[in-house]
Amino acid sequence: MDIFFSDLDNTLIYSHNRKIDGEKVAAEYLNGREQSYMTRKTYDFLAQAHWLNMVPVTTRTEAQYRRINCIDVFNIRYAIICNGGKLLIDGTEDKNWTEETLRLTVGQIDELEESTRLLERLCGKSEIHRPEVYMSYVGAEEPQRLCDELRKMIKGKNVRAEYDRRKVYLFASVVNKGNAVRRFRQIVNVGRAVAAGDDIMDIPMLNEVDYALAADKIFDSIKISEKQRLCGEVISDKICMNLEIIHRSGVLK
Repeated sequence: MDIFFSDLDNTLIYSHNRKIDGEKVAAEYLNGREQSYMTRKTYDFLAQAHWLNMVPVTTRTEAQYRRINCIDVFNIRYAIICNGGKLLIDGTEDKNWTEETLRLTVGQIDELEESTRLLERLCGKSEIHRPEVYMSYVGAEEPQRLCDELRKMIKGKNVRAEYDRRKVYLFASVVNKGNAVRRFRQIVNVGRAVAAGDDIMDIPMLNEVDYALAADKIFDSIKISEKQRLCGEVISDKICMNLEIIHRSGVLK
Protein backbone atom coordinates (compact mmCIF):
# COMPACT_ATOMS: atom_id res chain seq x y z
CA MET A 1 0.00 0.00 0.00
CA ASP A 2 1.08 3.58 -0.62
CA ILE A 3 1.81 5.65 2.49
CA PHE A 4 1.75 9.32 3.43
CA PHE A 5 4.21 9.86 6.31
CA SER A 6 3.64 13.20 8.00
CA ASP A 7 4.94 15.27 10.84
CA LEU A 8 2.14 16.79 12.90
CA ASP A 9 3.00 19.98 14.79
CA ASN A 10 3.41 23.01 12.52
CA THR A 11 2.89 20.70 9.54
CA LEU A 12 -0.74 19.60 9.89
CA ILE A 13 -1.71 21.06 13.28
CA TYR A 14 -0.88 24.37 14.93
CA SER A 15 -0.63 25.69 18.46
CA HIS A 16 -3.53 27.74 19.78
CA ASN A 17 -1.00 30.56 20.14
CA ARG A 18 -0.62 30.79 16.36
CA LYS A 19 -3.00 33.32 14.86
CA ILE A 20 -4.20 32.61 11.33
CA ASP A 21 -7.15 33.67 9.25
CA GLY A 22 -9.99 31.37 8.27
CA GLU A 23 -12.06 28.71 9.95
CA LYS A 24 -10.33 26.32 12.34
CA VAL A 25 -11.15 22.97 13.94
CA ALA A 26 -9.92 22.10 17.43
CA ALA A 27 -7.47 19.19 17.23
CA GLU A 28 -6.41 18.89 20.86
CA TYR A 29 -7.51 19.87 24.34
CA LEU A 30 -5.46 20.09 27.52
CA ASN A 31 -7.15 20.61 30.89
CA GLY A 32 -10.35 21.49 29.07
CA ARG A 33 -8.76 24.17 26.91
CA GLU A 34 -8.02 24.14 23.20
CA GLN A 35 -4.34 23.37 22.76
CA SER A 36 -4.02 23.06 19.00
CA TYR A 37 -6.09 23.23 15.84
CA MET A 38 -6.22 22.40 12.16
CA THR A 39 -7.48 24.57 9.37
CA ARG A 40 -10.98 23.59 8.29
CA LYS A 41 -9.70 22.88 4.78
CA THR A 42 -7.02 20.48 6.04
CA TYR A 43 -9.41 18.76 8.44
CA ASP A 44 -12.06 18.22 5.77
CA PHE A 45 -9.54 16.93 3.24
CA LEU A 46 -8.02 14.37 5.63
CA ALA A 47 -11.45 13.28 6.84
CA GLN A 48 -12.73 12.71 3.30
CA ALA A 49 -9.59 11.29 1.59
CA HIS A 50 -10.45 7.64 2.25
CA TRP A 51 -7.82 6.55 -0.28
CA LEU A 52 -5.05 8.12 1.85
CA ASN A 53 -3.04 5.90 4.20
CA MET A 54 -1.58 8.45 6.58
CA VAL A 55 1.08 7.51 9.13
CA PRO A 56 1.89 10.32 11.58
CA VAL A 57 5.61 10.49 12.38
CA THR A 58 5.96 12.78 15.37
CA THR A 59 8.23 13.75 18.22
CA ARG A 60 5.18 13.77 20.49
CA THR A 61 5.21 11.37 23.42
CA GLU A 62 2.45 8.81 23.71
CA ALA A 63 0.46 10.97 26.15
CA GLN A 64 0.83 14.04 23.90
CA TYR A 65 -0.19 12.08 20.80
CA ARG A 66 -3.27 10.62 22.46
CA ARG A 67 -4.56 14.13 23.21
CA ILE A 68 -5.18 14.67 19.49
CA ASN A 69 -8.91 14.17 19.10
CA CYS A 70 -9.26 13.62 15.35
CA ILE A 71 -7.14 10.47 14.90
CA ASP A 72 -10.19 8.21 14.60
CA VAL A 73 -11.82 10.59 12.12
CA PHE A 74 -8.81 10.22 9.81
CA ASN A 75 -8.86 6.41 10.11
CA ILE A 76 -5.21 6.27 11.16
CA ARG A 77 -4.03 2.72 11.78
CA TYR A 78 -0.29 3.26 12.28
CA ALA A 79 1.43 6.09 14.18
CA ILE A 80 5.16 6.50 14.77
CA ILE A 81 5.71 8.55 17.92
CA CYS A 82 8.57 9.58 20.24
CA ASN A 83 10.59 10.62 17.16
CA GLY A 84 10.56 7.02 15.95
CA GLY A 85 10.99 5.20 19.23
CA LYS A 86 7.44 3.79 19.39
CA LEU A 87 4.94 2.42 16.91
CA LEU A 88 1.21 2.34 17.65
CA ILE A 89 -0.99 -0.05 15.67
CA ASP A 90 -4.71 0.60 16.02
CA GLY A 91 -3.86 2.67 19.10
CA THR A 92 -1.86 -0.09 20.82
CA GLU A 93 1.89 -0.02 21.35
CA ASP A 94 3.75 -2.51 19.19
CA LYS A 95 5.96 -4.25 21.76
CA ASN A 96 8.25 -5.72 19.11
CA TRP A 97 9.02 -2.24 17.79
CA THR A 98 9.70 -0.94 21.31
CA GLU A 99 11.97 -3.87 22.11
CA GLU A 100 13.90 -3.24 18.91
CA THR A 101 14.27 0.44 19.83
CA LEU A 102 15.66 -0.51 23.23
CA ARG A 103 18.07 -2.98 21.63
CA LEU A 104 19.29 -0.37 19.13
CA THR A 105 19.81 2.28 21.81
CA VAL A 106 21.31 0.17 24.60
CA GLY A 107 24.85 1.40 23.92
CA GLN A 108 23.78 5.05 23.78
CA ILE A 109 21.72 5.45 26.96
CA ASP A 110 24.65 6.27 29.26
CA GLU A 111 25.70 9.07 26.93
CA LEU A 112 22.13 10.33 26.75
CA GLU A 113 21.92 10.43 30.54
CA GLU A 114 25.20 12.34 30.73
CA SER A 115 23.99 14.77 28.06
CA THR A 116 20.68 15.21 29.88
CA ARG A 117 22.58 16.26 33.01
CA LEU A 118 24.43 18.83 30.91
CA LEU A 119 21.12 20.13 29.58
CA GLU A 120 19.83 20.36 33.14
CA ARG A 121 22.84 22.45 34.15
CA LEU A 122 22.29 24.80 31.21
CA CYS A 123 18.59 25.20 32.03
CA GLY A 124 18.92 25.93 35.72
CA LYS A 125 15.54 25.48 37.35
CA SER A 126 13.67 24.37 34.23
CA GLU A 127 12.08 20.93 34.48
CA ILE A 128 13.69 18.24 32.34
CA HIS A 129 11.22 15.69 30.97
CA ARG A 130 12.31 12.08 30.37
CA PRO A 131 9.27 10.34 28.86
CA GLU A 132 11.32 7.46 27.47
CA VAL A 133 14.77 6.12 28.27
CA TYR A 134 16.05 7.19 24.84
CA MET A 135 14.80 10.81 24.87
CA SER A 136 14.56 13.89 27.06
CA TYR A 137 13.39 17.45 26.50
CA VAL A 138 12.88 20.82 28.14
CA GLY A 139 10.82 23.91 27.38
CA ALA A 140 12.93 26.91 26.38
CA GLU A 141 12.41 30.59 25.60
CA GLU A 142 15.36 30.57 23.19
CA PRO A 143 15.50 26.99 21.95
CA GLN A 144 17.95 27.55 19.10
CA ARG A 145 20.49 29.30 21.33
CA LEU A 146 20.21 26.63 24.00
CA CYS A 147 20.45 23.82 21.44
CA ASP A 148 23.54 25.34 19.80
CA GLU A 149 25.26 25.58 23.17
CA LEU A 150 24.31 22.03 24.06
CA ARG A 151 25.58 20.68 20.74
CA LYS A 152 29.02 22.07 21.46
CA MET A 153 29.06 20.26 24.80
CA ILE A 154 27.95 16.86 23.46
CA LYS A 155 29.97 16.83 20.24
CA GLY A 156 31.23 13.34 19.49
CA LYS A 157 28.60 11.54 21.55
CA ASN A 158 25.98 9.11 20.20
CA VAL A 159 23.34 11.69 21.09
CA ARG A 160 21.52 14.25 18.97
CA ALA A 161 20.29 17.63 20.20
CA GLU A 162 17.35 19.13 18.29
CA TYR A 163 14.92 21.98 18.82
CA ASP A 164 11.58 23.30 17.67
CA ARG A 165 9.68 26.49 18.39
CA ARG A 166 9.35 25.83 22.12
CA LYS A 167 11.54 22.91 23.20
CA VAL A 168 15.04 21.44 23.10
CA TYR A 169 15.30 17.67 22.73
CA LEU A 170 17.96 15.02 23.26
CA PHE A 171 17.70 11.65 21.54
CA ALA A 172 19.83 8.55 21.34
CA SER A 173 21.28 9.02 17.85
CA VAL A 174 19.50 6.05 16.23
CA VAL A 175 16.11 7.44 17.29
CA ASN A 176 15.19 9.63 14.35
CA LYS A 177 12.42 9.83 11.79
CA GLY A 178 14.55 8.54 8.93
CA ASN A 179 15.43 5.34 10.76
CA ALA A 180 11.77 5.00 11.74
CA VAL A 181 10.62 5.11 8.13
CA ARG A 182 13.22 2.49 7.16
CA ARG A 183 12.13 0.24 10.03
CA PHE A 184 8.46 0.67 9.10
CA ARG A 185 9.13 -0.34 5.52
CA GLN A 186 10.76 -3.54 6.77
CA ILE A 187 7.55 -4.68 8.49
CA VAL A 188 4.85 -3.15 6.27
CA ASN A 189 4.67 -3.65 2.51
CA VAL A 190 4.90 -0.03 1.41
CA GLY A 191 4.53 0.89 -2.24
CA ARG A 192 5.03 4.56 -3.05
CA ALA A 193 5.79 6.81 -0.09
CA VAL A 194 5.20 10.54 0.26
CA ALA A 195 6.23 12.55 3.32
CA ALA A 196 5.60 16.08 4.62
CA GLY A 197 7.50 18.07 7.22
CA ASP A 198 8.48 21.53 8.34
CA ASP A 199 11.68 21.42 10.41
CA ILE A 200 15.14 19.91 10.85
CA MET A 201 13.91 16.79 12.64
CA ASP A 202 11.83 15.92 9.55
CA ILE A 203 14.76 15.97 7.11
CA PRO A 204 15.83 12.33 7.66
CA MET A 205 12.24 11.19 7.01
CA LEU A 206 11.86 13.34 3.90
CA ASN A 207 15.04 11.86 2.44
CA GLU A 208 13.71 8.29 2.85
CA VAL A 209 10.61 8.55 0.65
CA ASP A 210 9.76 8.78 -3.03
CA TYR A 211 8.24 12.27 -2.91
CA ALA A 212 8.82 14.99 -0.31
CA LEU A 213 6.64 17.96 0.60
CA ALA A 214 8.99 20.25 2.52
CA ALA A 215 8.70 23.67 4.12
CA ASP A 216 10.85 26.32 2.49
CA LYS A 217 13.34 26.54 5.38
CA ILE A 218 14.42 22.89 5.01
CA PHE A 219 13.80 22.38 1.29
CA ASP A 220 17.46 22.68 0.25
CA SER A 221 18.39 19.87 2.67
CA ILE A 222 16.14 17.39 0.87
CA LYS A 223 18.33 15.29 -1.41
CA ILE A 224 15.76 13.23 -3.28
CA SER A 225 14.80 14.45 -6.75
CA GLU A 226 10.99 14.37 -6.40
CA LYS A 227 10.15 17.17 -3.99
CA GLN A 228 7.92 20.22 -3.62
CA ARG A 229 8.78 23.45 -1.81
CA LEU A 230 6.04 24.75 0.52
CA CYS A 231 6.27 28.46 1.31
CA GLY A 232 4.54 30.30 4.13
CA GLU A 233 4.02 29.76 7.83
CA VAL A 234 0.88 27.62 7.46
CA ILE A 235 1.59 24.80 5.01
CA SER A 236 -1.10 22.23 5.77
CA ASP A 237 -3.56 23.34 3.09
CA LYS A 238 -0.74 23.29 0.52
CA ILE A 239 0.16 19.76 1.59
CA CYS A 240 -3.43 18.67 0.99
CA MET A 241 -3.50 20.33 -2.41
CA ASN A 242 -0.32 18.54 -3.44
CA LEU A 243 -1.58 15.21 -2.13
CA GLU A 244 -4.69 15.58 -4.27
CA ILE A 245 -2.57 16.36 -7.35
CA ILE A 246 -0.30 13.39 -6.66
CA HIS A 247 -3.31 11.13 -6.18
CA ARG A 248 -4.95 12.24 -9.41
CA SER A 249 -1.73 11.62 -11.29
CA GLY A 250 -1.78 8.02 -10.10
CA VAL A 251 1.46 8.31 -8.11
CA LEU A 252 -0.29 7.86 -4.73
CA LYS A 253 -3.22 5.44 -4.59
